[in-house]
Amino acid sequence: TSVNYLDSAFRNIRNLGIVSVTSTDISSLYAKAQHVARRHYGCNIVRTEYYKELAARIVVAAVARAAARCNKGIEVLFAVALEHFVLVVVRVLRGPTSADETAKKIQYLIHCQWCEERIFQKDGNMVEENPYRQLPCNCHGSMPGKTAIELGPLWSSSLFNTGFLKRMLFESLHHGLDDIQTLIKTLIFESECTPQSQFSIHASSNVNKQGD
Repeated sequence: TSVNYLDSAFRNIRNLGIVSVTSTDISSLYAKAQHVARRHYGCNIVRTEYYKELAARIVVAAVARAAARCNKGIEVLFAVALEHFVLVVVRVLRGPTSADETAKKIQYLIHCQWCEERIFQKDGNMVEENPYRQLPCNCHGSMPGKTAIELGPLWSSSLFNTGFLKRMLFESLHHGLDDIQTLIKTLIFESECTPQSQFSIHASSNVNKQGD
């Protein structure tokens, strides 16, 4: 697991530096060894249809906590969960204000075990009288027993910086790095929820030339 090295990384990284974290303990991140995920990441998870996204949010939450302990915040540039590893790349933002804003983005997730609808819990310190009401589904009313569980804590904010990904694509085209272009395009599709047929490489190149 990469969590053992995060504190050292964030103690020494400069402002606006970039940290890349690769986690290969997929048995715990993909909920095959839930007790290990609880031990290493302090996170309660189950196997879901979106288990790869869940794995990425677990790692980002661990990265965010390590950064906050060093009075630093993070901006997630992208996260990738493939078959054998989870890769997370973040930009470091120094200062207690950034650290506090980052820490606020670590939240618990309410997950319906019947339809797999999910939603992050509302902010606040008050105990929710009926947390099922936060879910967009009505499974609790139509199914017997307790239908939802609490997962996390997880990173609740964005997993992509679209501008950064488009700059990566532009540079890969410029330098002829054909082997990574398909993956970068897929990440851009996901970050924008854009069908592949509507995606324009030339438009991406123009955006990168102009900057964000």
